[in-house]
Amino acid sequence: MPKKLIPFFLSLFTPWFAHSAEPTEVEALDAPAPTEFIRVTRSDTNTKLQTAVTRYTRGDTTVDLIGAVHIGDANYYTTLNEKFKAYPALLFEMIGGENLGAGNAIPQNGEKPNGALGMLNTAFQKMQTALDLKGQKDLVDYSPENFIHADLTIEEFHKLNQEKKQSLGSFMLKQAFAKPSGKEPSSMGLIMALIARDPNKLKLQLVDTLGEGDAQMAAMTGDNVIINDRNLKCLAVMQDQIKEGTQKIGIFYGAAHFPDMEKRLIEMGFKQSQQTWLDAWVIPNK
Repeated sequence: MPKKLIPFFLSLFTPWFAHSAEPTEVEALDAPAPTEFIRVTRSDTNTKLQTAVTRYTRGDTTVDLIGAVHIGDANYYTTLNEKFKAYPALLFEMIGGENLGAGNAIPQNGEKPNGALGMLNTAFQKMQTALDLKGQKDLVDYSPENFIHADLTIEEFHKLNQEKKQSLGSFMLKQAFAKPSGKEPSSMGLIMALIARDPNKLKLQLVDTLGEGDAQMAAMTGDNVIINDRNLKCLAVMQDQIKEGTQKIGIFYGAAHFPDMEKRLIEMGFKQSQQTWLDAWVIPNK
């Protein structure tokens, strides 16, 4: 797998179809420019991969962009499940997940996706095992009444790809050959971590690349289905909720979607007002 595909696999899609200390929150005094939605922090004892909860306000309406990585520490998903309860409307991503939410959970033995989406699901499962992490699909509770699907259906996804002559595979190749960020993992380091079968060593090799995931994917926006059309669908659902009188909305999406989504929110008159951070991975510095 090309190194540049790693942030794509772990930061873009929900794996539908991490043993750490309690996650902490750090209040951000000033929003950086451009806004970070995923980052890496280090101390003498550990390295952390963190995702942001970024608030935008317009009048009495608040919209929180809740960034996700789709394999992480168990406590990360426990914390997210608790946070989701505070939103009258929690919009979530999942291609083909229109039958979830409003009391419906992910089936334990549901039908597996085929084609490129099926390959992506398999890649997630293998990465999850190698890194000794938990899957979002397994630990996030999608059944509460406030969960609202805000993504493409399978039919919409395939139709848009056909109309635009795009595919998941072509998007992955484009991302793989994008300009390197300078934070790619060491090939030798990856090999040694795999030989040692040490999940923490492997995480330390990958964490900086993942921490650049939103910045890398920000350069991939435009007239594409993977980012553009899915974001448009999500924000259309958000607008419907606002028209119905909902004043506090959460959007739970992969962090790579948020540079484009933030731009669109600002164009709608929203302003960033707050940002907090959650620990997705906590890696001891052995």
